Formats: sequence, C-alpha cells, structure tokens
Amino acid sequence: MADCPVRVRHLLLTGARSPLARQGARLARAIRDRLDAEARHVESYDAWLERQHPLTSVV
Repeated sequence: MADCPVRVRHLLLTGARSPLARQGARLARAIRDRLDAEARHVESYDAWLERQHPLTSVV
C-alpha cells in the first residue's frame, strides 16, 4: 500500500476440530471492523483511508 501509515498482518490459526474453526470468518470480520473503527480515531490514517479504496478483504 503506497504511502500507508500503518502495516499490520494478523494470523489466526486454529485446529480443524477447534470451536473457533467454525467461527473463523465471523471472528475475522469482527476484528477487522473493530480495528477499522479504532484506526479512524487517528487523523492521518483516516485521511489516508478516505483516499483509498475500502479495505474490506479478509484472508
């Protein structure tokens, strides 16, 4: 991401039989939404984000 003020990568690893395995996508969305809400309190990041396409991918 060009000129991005923040770069973060989060990994969530679970076993196939873990209770989290069934909730992984839901948990990832919740975390992404919360991080986005918190980041919008940082003026420079908020301004950068407004100039970019929405960051919506969860991998």
